[in-house]
Amino acid sequence: MMGKNWITGGLWLGLFLGMTSCQKPSEEKVPQETETLSREPQNQLEKATFLCLAQNSPIGTEQYQWLESQDGWTIQVDSELRMNRFGETLSTRLKHTETLQPSGLLRHFQTRVHLGGEPMEYSGTLRQEGLEMAVRTFGKEERHFLPLPSAAVWGAYGVDFSLRNQPIRPGESRTLWRVEPTLVTWFRVELKCHEAEPVTNLLGKTYPLYRVEVESWTQTDGQEKRVQTETLWCDGVGKIWKRYASLLEMTQWRMSPAEIETYFQQKEATAEMGTVDFAQKWSVPVDWKGREPDFSAQKMVRYQVYFQTPYSQDDVPFQNSAFQNSAFLQILLL
Repeated sequence: MMGKNWITGGLWLGLFLGMTSCQKPSEEKVPQETETLSREPQNQLEKATFLCLAQNSPIGTEQYQWLESQDGWTIQVDSELRMNRFGETLSTRLKHTETLQPSGLLRHFQTRVHLGGEPMEYSGTLRQEGLEMAVRTFGKEERHFLPLPSAAVWGAYGVDFSLRNQPIRPGESRTLWRVEPTLVTWFRVELKCHEAEPVTNLLGKTYPLYRVEVESWTQTDGQEKRVQTETLWCDGVGKIWKRYASLLEMTQWRMSPAEIETYFQQKEATAEMGTVDFAQKWSVPVDWKGREPDFSAQKMVRYQVYFQTPYSQDDVPFQNSAFQNSAFLQILLL
């Protein structure tokens, strides 16, 4: 937790926002329709750099690599973000690797997150009965077991693999289950594709891309809750070019290193990393009224937060339907 007197609305929502290659989209009036995944052994299918922005200010980059071997697939991600918290710059880094079966379904994953202090490590291996997970931090390890849902399960980048392996088309909907390592849970993900629309990138170039709305759901207190919504834009072969998450107003653009350099040259000094202060906008001060809990003795703390303006279920993750203007937020203390 980043300070026990504040609740953060989201620490690093872009942990698992993966994308695909650095080729330029088709400049035809509609995205190209056909392309198949190569089945050559040891083939590097994707290698990309992504520029991450929040509130239209750059906060970091993400390196993404997608490899194939005779045993299946490997996805590797290396993200570095710089964010401002109460006027202080917070540098964060995430390294994620997942190995997949030839079908793209999950086999194993390992995630390492640096948030300025002791790193946190998450790992999981899929067994016949479910997913065995371990969470390690401050020299301690906790074991978790996630029973399998009633469907095949994908890795953290299951949406990306699904779109790339079977490109989605306007009017089409699909549902898949994927692991969310840092929350130690499964996400049921719903995708719905809309017609192609013009998308202008950071360098002013416009391309037609399909818009795909994505909703992620998980079980909370025995009820299924929607915890995340995203919009992504992909071409006709399932490659994602832009991704937007509303919770932190975070956007990712696929760009080559040369394009990123050009972008910063155009933005000049206004594009300094780490200028967005997340804490001021997405944190809620907690008034303990002299009854602050003993955090060292707790494994889960549950807060009830009241809002000055009523929010709907669609606005607030984990909202309890019994309260029109309140929400329950849970923080796992490791």
